[in-house]
Amino acid sequence: MSSLDWFYRMEHALRNSLPEMEEVFDPYDIYLEGNITEFHPSFTFTVDIEDDEKEFCSILFDPVNQEFYSYYYNDLLDLDSKILLNDLEEMLDYIRTRFYELLDEMDLEDLEWEEYIKYS
Repeated sequence: MSSLDWFYRMEHALRNSLPEMEEVFDPYDIYLEGNITEFHPSFTFTVDIEDDEKEFCSILFDPVNQEFYSYYYNDLLDLDSKILLNDLEEMLDYIRTRFYELLDEMDLEDLEWEEYIKYS
C-alpha cells in the first residue's frame, strides 16, 4: 500500500459526500480541491458566495503518520491548535463547523459595515 492510499480513499469518500453536504448548505455550492503536490497533501474546501469564492476549510494529510489534520485558531483562548481527524464523520463535522463559522464571520462583517454606514 502506498503512503497516499488513505488520502485517495478519503478523497473519494469526501467527494461522494459533497452532494449530501450541499443539501445542508443550500443555496451555496461547495467545492473540494485535492492537492498532492505539497509535502503534506491537502483538501481545500471553497464556497461561492455572492460571486466570490471563499476558502473556508483545509485538511492536510501526513503521509508518514497516515493522519489527517487541520489547524484551528481559538479566539477565546488565543490559541492555535492542531486538530486530528480520524475518520470521515469527524471530517464532515469539522467541514460543517468551519462553514458555519464562515457564515457567522460574514454576518458579523455585514453588521459592522451596516453600523459604520449608519453612524457615518
